[in-house]
Amino acid sequence: MKKKLMVVSVMMVFAFCASVASTLTNEPASPDTAEIYYDASSGYFSCWGTDMDRAGRNYYIAPGSQTWQYAGKRNISNNSWWSSYRGLYAGGVPGGTIVNGLYRQSYTCRGGAIGIMTAMGTAPGYTWTDLGEEICFVNSKNNPPPATVSLIDTCLMVDFQGRLWLAHGCGSIWIVELDPDTLLLRQNPLQKQFSDGDSRWTNIANGGRNADDPTIEGPFLFPHEHKGTQYYYLFCTWGENSPDIWNSYEIRMGRATSPTGPYIDKSGKRMDLEHGPGSGGTLLLDDAGSIIGNSHYQVPGHPGVCEYPVTGGGTKFVFSFHFHPNGGGAESLAAKVMTFDAQGWPVVTSTDFDPTEAGGGEADTTPPSPKNS
Repeated sequence: MKKKLMVVSVMMVFAFCASVASTLTNEPASPDTAEIYYDASSGYFSCWGTDMDRAGRNYYIAPGSQTWQYAGKRNISNNSWWSSYRGLYAGGVPGGTIVNGLYRQSYTCRGGAIGIMTAMGTAPGYTWTDLGEEICFVNSKNNPPPATVSLIDTCLMVDFQGRLWLAHGCGSIWIVELDPDTLLLRQNPLQKQFSDGDSRWTNIANGGRNADDPTIEGPFLFPHEHKGTQYYYLFCTWGENSPDIWNSYEIRMGRATSPTGPYIDKSGKRMDLEHGPGSGGTLLLDDAGSIIGNSHYQVPGHPGVCEYPVTGGGTKFVFSFHFHPNGGGAESLAAKVMTFDAQGWPVVTSTDFDPTEAGGGEADTTPPSPKNS
């Protein structure tokens, strides 16, 4: 079944980098990731980032353009429940997908809770309606950091069978199934508290260079069929939680034939092994920019993938990630063409994606809309 909107996680706020970007005239920048998707009905690429309760950091690329433009602050309704969790947390790295024909986006609240909102209207002037209650929370309400970190960096995914999944986490990556009709937990939705001993959740990845203080975060799940096998690709930000963390970020990946894993890297190692240097995960982008072949793109993190239709037929993939230009300065967005090798593993190229190529209909390689099974 075809979809009108294709999703990818990205970052925002302007950072002009025309000397580096060969196609895009500017590179949005942010201290964390955001969300971008392609709306085939309007031809817009849109993105929403962190700080939803402040500046908004909302941008779009209009049809035929190669420049991100400011879209204004979000208009969000039905969100009174935020007050129970010390207000909205800077966006909490929102991640979205199409559920029952509408674009939904998950996010994190202060105090340790995950919510979901729905986009209404048309690009670029979307309005947002919140679900009106939390999906889950950790420990108890109004938690200060670091108790909240297990619920940050959210990602929604629809699998090949139309089931809806929520992934999240820092230190460990977790996945849980949601009900596509209610958008709440599929099992025992009134029991909202998350803990690592809850059987509704599955730990799908661990990582970090330091076993005593590991970091893996920013999960992004992407379904893609290769030579008849339906895979789920897991991309994560991986590094070390230390004063030097921003100098050790890198992006690793694995894949599975089930949303709950196990996710296996190219060497056959599982990504849910114990924390430490031996944790599974194939290096996709290193911290020095060597793999992509440009030292401008150092310290990559918070990955995302968008599949979009191109004029003349077919689809293309854009891989997005934030980076520190030449190892310093504010994080900026890179949006590069992604391909797959002969074994079906993603390859990120040094070529910028070209938004003016988009068009010609809807991508037809995405999973069907969620349904009860």
